Amino acid sequence: MTDYLHRLISETYLRQKRFSRKEKDAFLAFLEAELDKLGLIHHRTIIPGMMKHVHLEAGSEDPDVILLAHYDTQTLVPFWVEWLIRLVGHTRTLLFLVTFYALTLLYSLLGDTAAAQIVEAIFVGSIFQMLIPNRHTMNDNTSGVIALLSIGSRLNLDPALKGRVKLIFTDNEERMLSGSFALKRKWNREGFDYRNRKIISVDSIGRGNVPLISYNLNSSLAHALKETFIGSLPDTKAVNMWITPFSDAYGFSLGGAVNINMMEHSLIPGGFFIRNIHSPFDTKISAGNIKMVADAVCRYVSVASAERAAREGTYSNAHQAPV
Repeated sequence: MTDYLHRLISETYLRQKRFSRKEKDAFLAFLEAELDKLGLIHHRTIIPGMMKHVHLEAGSEDPDVILLAHYDTQTLVPFWVEWLIRLVGHTRTLLFLVTFYALTLLYSLLGDTAAAQIVEAIFVGSIFQMLIPNRHTMNDNTSGVIALLSIGSRLNLDPALKGRVKLIFTDNEERMLSGSFALKRKWNREGFDYRNRKIISVDSIGRGNVPLISYNLNSSLAHALKETFIGSLPDTKAVNMWITPFSDAYGFSLGGAVNINMMEHSLIPGGFFIRNIHSPFDTKISAGNIKMVADAVCRYVSVASAERAAREGTYSNAHQAPV
């Protein structure tokens, strides 16, 4: 498995920029070739509209667990935003906004000074920087894509996983989560019962030492997943993001969907952040991190599948006709 992960890391390193439709389609072709090698049936789900969404699905059509990982990539984020996030964390939106407001207030007090002109130059430069597609995206979210392929490599080999998991490589997560929202609307139109599936988004897991399971408002899945993770990853945290969107699971949050990330402790204690995402320094990921997360997710699927089988067996026995 480690050799497989190292090969995927090497090959995806050459395919990090997936911003244009042409770049995305080339990467989808690469993923389809990998799925073929694993013997997994797959298909593209194309959702037209003002923005075209192309998802790649593989695995079970009647899954217990749906795993999401976005393959699209984003533009660069200004360095000062990256450092502000390191200070307060991705997980504390309110503190981030308060800190940003404090910096804005400080700027207003500078008046017509050289310092104010430097701040203005940095701000204008930041606007242009945010128009540049990022060419280095190994953690966000090449790492999540590799994790899903790693899990996919086990689906036909492990009886506890076979027929239980659907893999979806999602498009346009970086466009305000529009790809997963479009998928949700499609499922609603078609009557697909996604609300009774466990939906897990895997995003930016290639760096960091704190496995973080985030959810919105309420999720029994988050706490069950945490219990499974803690067995091998004792530092695992479950964090309620309230109404703050974080990744593709957000659109399915009313059903208790969750995101899995690997994070680090923020400089102000109590928060967590992902290092170097949307940054030209997002160039390194750990095969060990990816394997740990993939292993833990597979353990959870095995447990969830056994529980479902037990429930179905109990239901079947309760409704058998008397002899």
